[in-house]
Amino acid sequence: MKGSEMKIYRIFSVLILILFISTQAFAAGTMIEATPRQFNEYESSSNIWMYKLTCTADGAGNFSLQWTSNRLNGYVLGASTDPGVPIPANGYDIIIRDWVGYDLFGGTLLNRSSTESEYAQPRTFNDGTDRVYGPIQSIGRVSISVSNIVNANATFILTIYVDRGP
Repeated sequence: MKGSEMKIYRIFSVLILILFISTQAFAAGTMIEATPRQFNEYESSSNIWMYKLTCTADGAGNFSLQWTSNRLNGYVLGASTDPGVPIPANGYDIIIRDWVGYDLFGGTLLNRSSTESEYAQPRTFNDGTDRVYGPIQSIGRVSISVSNIVNANATFILTIYVDRGP
């Protein structure tokens, strides 16, 4: 390489490194995302899609991120959690917020078991006191935050079921 090409290469490498470090600073923990797929792979008319996310807490037991790679467009039907190894602390909490900050599950993903797989439905409040369970519409990106996971490098699988319509 010539001197000017080497200089451009070094500048470009430093910029890429800065970009990578700055994006990692905004998230704790990691998430591996499986490609969303139809709930029933053998029935092409199924409108229900699963978003399966494998989540791992950081070394301090924290996890939060802005999930921007997929949009939850449609009606969110529910979510399941499956603890992994090492296990998260009993009673860990998950909050999935839509693009305006609304908790799509209304607190039903709080106090998750560290040993059992669990399913939760979205919950809304119609007058502040009555709880209504059922599908809730979501449009756009969501953020996922987990608290009380405590254990370093604890893992769990979060699967979100969405009816994307015809």
